Amino acid sequence: MASASKKTPYAPQRDRPDVAEERAQFRLRQRRLDIGRLVFVDESGTHPGIGPRRGWSPRGEPLYGPHEPYSRGRHVSMIAALRVDGISALMTTDGGVKTADFLRFVRQRLAPTLEPGDIVCWDNINMHKNAEVVAAVLERGAKVVRLPRYSPDFNPIEAAWAKVKAWIRRAMPTTVSELKKAMRRSLRRIRASDALGWLKYCGYRLP
Repeated sequence: MASASKKTPYAPQRDRPDVAEERAQFRLRQRRLDIGRLVFVDESGTHPGIGPRRGWSPRGEPLYGPHEPYSRGRHVSMIAALRVDGISALMTTDGGVKTADFLRFVRQRLAPTLEPGDIVCWDNINMHKNAEVVAAVLERGAKVVRLPRYSPDFNPIEAAWAKVKAWIRRAMPTTVSELKKAMRRSLRRIRASDALGWLKYCGYRLP
């Protein structure tokens, strides 16, 4: 008998021949990458008023709880870098992440953590291709690897966002200030055991 289960996000574009070839080529390379050198970068965000979506109530009785009355326009973004031992750099910013915000993150938060030989991995959005952004990484002796298009399944930080947002929901922040604190606190809770599990799930070779 079939049962209900949560859908796994899937981009149908990955089945295009050109994208499928990119993914196949990356898989060949993936197992040879030294995970101790890998740094995965991504962005996500949410809004004040976020709260738990589930809870407990006596059988047969409805579950009540506070709704999310706050404006979803008050969006706050977080940018983070994930390594094998956890989060190595993070930043929060009001609104969506613009190229200037991302460049500030790379220069001020990410670059100081990089060592020669590190490999910074991110997706193919335009601000990740910005010349100043890439130069800030290369100046540290690191290199940039762009993940295949439509392939969030190769980026373990995608799993981190799900866990971080679950923690943020439990904190129930109602102001931008509280939300930013909850974001930073939640990102810092990620441990090496979390990162290793996500890396393995995404197909990277563990030590």
